This record gives sequence, structure tokens and C-alpha cells, in this order.
Amino acid sequence: TLWLTVASMAGVLAGGALADRWMQRASRGRIYTSALGVAMMIPALLGVGASPTLGVAIVFLLLYGVGWGFFDCNNMPILCQIVRPELRATGYGLMNLVSITMGGLFTAKIGALRDAGVSPTLIFSACALLVFHNHLLPQGLCRRFGQRARHQIGRRPALEAHHQRHGLAGPAGCGRGRGGLCKCGAESGGKGQRQRSATQGGWGHQ
Repeated sequence: TLWLTVASMAGVLAGGALADRWMQRASRGRIYTSALGVAMMIPALLGVGASPTLGVAIVFLLLYGVGWGFFDCNNMPILCQIVRPELRATGYGLMNLVSITMGGLFTAKIGALRDAGVSPTLIFSACALLVFHNHLLPQGLCRRFGQRARHQIGRRPALEAHHQRHGLAGPAGCGRGRGGLCKCGAESGGKGQRQRSATQGGWGHQ
């Protein structure tokens, strides 16, 4: 585990820096970085299971550690990007609960498979297949939340200008609405879409 730990430490630092730079060009940068880390873990698992020598296994363990670092360091930033502030602690707690629970169950199951004589190559290949399947999750997040995150980032200046015009204190000055940060409609969407009231000269909901 020494090689895996060292590579994970390097992956966390490199993955965090890459994600921050990528976010300057695309709102999906952190999700892309996380998906890149998962993509590195797939051949690493196959390589560890099929390694003919210890040296080859160490190389693939290093690759897995870097990929894990890319994935792990972006979990909380991605959650903060797509989840409302009042739900982030709950969301991260649930994510950790599922991660720890599944990790414990899989560890026991893999140990039982080895005791039953199943080859490491087959076990690691099955794990790689499972990771490949889960690789679709970040791609789905990209499609579902990328446009939403880009919209959230782009409309903040307009919201702040609106509050300055109406003498409101910060994003919470109008109260929190269901569709966004501002209940007055400056940042609400859907049914709460804003429209300029002709009679009151203020912001109103449809």
C-alpha cells in the first residue's frame, strides 16, 4: 500500500490543480477531472490483476493511485457545485456513508472469493468492469448539471446588480426561493420566472 498511498497523494495535488485550471475554461472542469481519474483506474485494475512481476504491479498501482487522487479530491467541490448550500453537508454525509459501506462489503466479498480459490486476475477484471460501468456516472453529471452550473455562474453579476439597485443586502436580501437564490425572481427559474411589473415598477412572479 505504500506505492498506492504515495501516488494518491500526488494525484490529489495534481488533480486539484488541474480541476481548478479546467474550471476557468469550462463549468464542467471538475467533473471532467474526476472522470479522467476514473478512466485511469480501469486499466490500472486490469494491469494489477494480470501483472507477471511485482515491478509491473507497482507501476499499475501508481497509476491507480494517481487516478484515485484525481477522483477523490473533486468529490466535495463537485457536490458544492451542483447542490444547494443548505443540503451540502447532508449530501456529503450520504456519499461517505455509501462509500464506506460498499467498501467494507466488497472487501469481505473479495476476501471470500480468494479463499474460494478465485484467481486475482478474474477478481481485478471484475472490479475494472464495475469501475467502467460507474464511469458513466460522471458523464451523466456533465450532461445534467454542466449547463445548470454555467447558468448559475453567469447570472450572479446580474443578481448583484439587481440588489444594488433595490438597496438589498447580498444574495439573500430578497429571501430564498425554490428556483434559485433570490425569491424576488432575479435568479429564479421555471414557474417563478421574473417579469417586470408595469404597474409597480418592481420585480414580480408569473
